[in-house]
Amino acid sequence: MAKYDNCKILSPDGSFLGYCNQRRLDMYIKKNLGSLVEDKTVQLNYEPKIRDLDDFTRKMNNPYYFEPLKSQCVVCSSSNHLIFFHLIPKDYRKWFPENKKTHNNKDVMLLCEKCHQYYGYYLNKLRDDFLRVYNIKLDQNLKTVRNYAKKLLLHEFNENHRYFAKITEHLGHKPSHEDLEKLSNLSPYIGINECSSPCEYIVKRYISKDKITDFEEIWRNYFVEVMEPKFLPEGWVETK
Repeated sequence: MAKYDNCKILSPDGSFLGYCNQRRLDMYIKKNLGSLVEDKTVQLNYEPKIRDLDDFTRKMNNPYYFEPLKSQCVVCSSSNHLIFFHLIPKDYRKWFPENKKTHNNKDVMLLCEKCHQYYGYYLNKLRDDFLRVYNIKLDQNLKTVRNYAKKLLLHEFNENHRYFAKITEHLGHKPSHEDLEKLSNLSPYIGINECSSPCEYIVKRYISKDKITDFEEIWRNYFVEVMEPKFLPEGWVETK
């Protein structure tokens, strides 16, 4: 079951820097970047770079960053069957600028299985809304051909496999291994230019207009509107 480890990070002079999970704490110890001074507390042996002092000061004045997080569903407060849920799906986040791609802890929160399943339906509706707004359409035939090519590659280019005939029919000739590779990497969506997926296309449209923050807000506000979470960590709203 997912939970917050709430491990503390201290600077060389003992000042509190923030919380991290157990995996990151273990990494600091393993790489000799710090020492364990007490249970779940690592003191760094180097002065970490603070890229933006104003941003760091703002965060230290926000309880979201210096109070331990509760291991409970942010919607119903259940502590059973918890899942770390990404407010902005990973297939969108992966196309973000580097400074936003990795610093996303406020967009990862705990949901119980029941709330997670309930929100899944609405999450797919928002995905579909983006497709409609940008006039992106799924070519079902291309999707089928791509799936055939992927499965045929798994069968080591077996010309007797039933998918081989279907690919041949689509191309108008017997496919080469290179043909199958190209088909397996095709996006079945129309209207995304040279992008590999609708997610990449949509994110790049927001980036081109310098509105990636607006894009983040859409996902966060949608979650709050649909789920009406009563147990968000203190200060979460101010982090947006």
